[in-house]
Amino acid sequence: MDNTPSPPEQPKTQKAHSLEDILLEFGPITSVYYEPFKCEPKQTAKALLPSSFPQNPHPFDYFSLFFTHDLFCTITTNTNRYASIQKLRVAQERAREWTDLLVEELYVFLGAIIYMGVYKEPTVEMYWNTDFNKGPLHTISTHISLCRFEQIKRFCHISCPESDERAGYHLPYNKIWWYKLEPLASSIQASSQRYYSPSSEVSIDELMVRCFGRSLHTYKMPNKPIKQGYKIYGIADHGYIFNWIWSSREKGLQDIVLYPKLTNTGCLVRSLVLSLPRRYLTIYLDNYFTSIPLFSELRACNFGAVGTTRPHMGFPKGLTELKTRFSTKLE
Repeated sequence: MDNTPSPPEQPKTQKAHSLEDILLEFGPITSVYYEPFKCEPKQTAKALLPSSFPQNPHPFDYFSLFFTHDLFCTITTNTNRYASIQKLRVAQERAREWTDLLVEELYVFLGAIIYMGVYKEPTVEMYWNTDFNKGPLHTISTHISLCRFEQIKRFCHISCPESDERAGYHLPYNKIWWYKLEPLASSIQASSQRYYSPSSEVSIDELMVRCFGRSLHTYKMPNKPIKQGYKIYGIADHGYIFNWIWSSREKGLQDIVLYPKLTNTGCLVRSLVLSLPRRYLTIYLDNYFTSIPLFSELRACNFGAVGTTRPHMGFPKGLTELKTRFSTKLE
């Protein structure tokens, strides 16, 4: 008996199709009609500052476009309301006496938080350090005491607690899960669109807001630069966020108009794009969003689109083979 091992079978190689065979998959050329889409001539972004804006502005003037004085007054009122409610609900013998917050104090409080974001210290108490041998000396203590800072931080409330209670925002069926940020969030969103005219090319992508606190709405994404936080989808231009839509791990996408031909992701893109002030812009996307139905709908809405794509997004196989065999790569 011959025990000589048989040679391994050679893998079957698929015969490469000719260019003519690949083109046959798309049907007769006479049945193909393509009308080029003409986008607007290239334009740069413009700031739409109000006529009352100073000729030689201070950084605070730009800050006040988004964080208006009326907003500070609203937050001050709601903070005092929340502190009063908490004082009635939780009686503590050794609790610090609450003094109603003033608008000027709220400006100082927010300024201290911004300062802490720029100059990092291991603990909050270090910003009130008075011993040079224990660390650097900061100027925050000349504007607000540590005790008052902690009090404001504890009771600071953006939304109206009574209105939230009446509207049932705390109940499970509520879809506006970011209600505690209102009216601040909506006001900043409106200001972002009011004071900016985007360029002729904008992009849509997901954005992460870092947060390691406990929440049903945060995402964990260990492979991303920001490992955990809140996710929003924004339409941006040169680092400026023109508009955004909220996303929740528990409640999904909110504030989108459903469209029968598109997935929820496609509806998200469509909703953001339709918030732009003019048509015939070019929208840039990554492969998370790109699909034939979406690009067809964007064209119907008079927007151009450019995007990378995933292999199985409904594109004809012939296109993939054409790209693999006949495209050239720059070395």
